[in-house]
Amino acid sequence: MLVDEMTNRSPKDITLFQDEFVAIGKPSQPISGFNNVLILASPKNSLIVELENKDYHLFNQLVPQLQSGKINNQHLNLSSDGNEKGIKLDKQKQIHRIQDNFLLQYWEWSVPKDSYTQKELTKMGFRCTFYKDLQGNPKTFELDSALLCEYKLTAKLTLANAVKNSYNLTHQFKQPFKYHIYYTKNNNVLKATGLILTPVAFAVDLVTLPIHIATVGIFIPRLPDR
Repeated sequence: MLVDEMTNRSPKDITLFQDEFVAIGKPSQPISGFNNVLILASPKNSLIVELENKDYHLFNQLVPQLQSGKINNQHLNLSSDGNEKGIKLDKQKQIHRIQDNFLLQYWEWSVPKDSYTQKELTKMGFRCTFYKDLQGNPKTFELDSALLCEYKLTAKLTLANAVKNSYNLTHQFKQPFKYHIYYTKNNNVLKATGLILTPVAFAVDLVTLPIHIATVGIFIPRLPDR
């Protein structure tokens, strides 16, 4: 959704960091100083994703359903809302945790109304809409039914070093998830952002989750005016 913003960026915009993440999962053991954690992984870096309690609880309910095949992971996508207005920080040290919203979306054609998937996702807190469109003039005909379920996640992101098993992950995205951090020259915030470029060090393996990205995501947090 931010492709236009990306291509139309000002010449004054300087990229501080960019990577393409290939999978999402849980750390094999707790990471000191972080709670309710998922990890976005690439061979070079990790993004520690801290979720609110209710959002982390959702993943604990959803993942067993995906792994058992009761809910089809081929129809599940993850994307970022992006952050066009910038990140407001009270203290420079908070630059470690970049806050943004993600959208978890389930989209399936030719599924009956009130299916198992619809009922279970609704219980978990997804907002589900069932479509059965009519089209044609003067005669109408039914198109295939479709189920769309969405859940918005609030997350805080911290750059970290790569997980130990980044080259041997069980579940990977269909396409890489692009991530950019940039600032504008006249904001004069390079000193304030130095901590972002120093990844948090940790040493864990990643238990990957069967969640796919159908289209390339572009997440571009713009740093605050100073």
